[in-house]
Amino acid sequence: MHEIELKQNDDGLLSLTSDKNLTLQGRFAVHGPLVELVQPNDKAIDDFVWEHQADDSWKLIIDENHLGGTYLGAKQERM
Repeated sequence: MHEIELKQNDDGLLSLTSDKNLTLQGRFAVHGPLVELVQPNDKAIDDFVWEHQADDSWKLIIDENHLGGTYLGAKQERM
């Protein structure tokens, strides 16, 4: 479990940051119930798309990366 901060920038994009160096960090665009990584901090990431779930969590539904593993199905939730 990691603590993250999500805030909206003046340009409308969301920035996901953490005190740790997480692969998931970067800037995201909102498309209805989906949040897509458009400016990843990690150059090995091509695309992450999170989908809002009924329990108010977020589930990773698209994971395209050059890391060799997958985060597909990862969940983010408010603590």
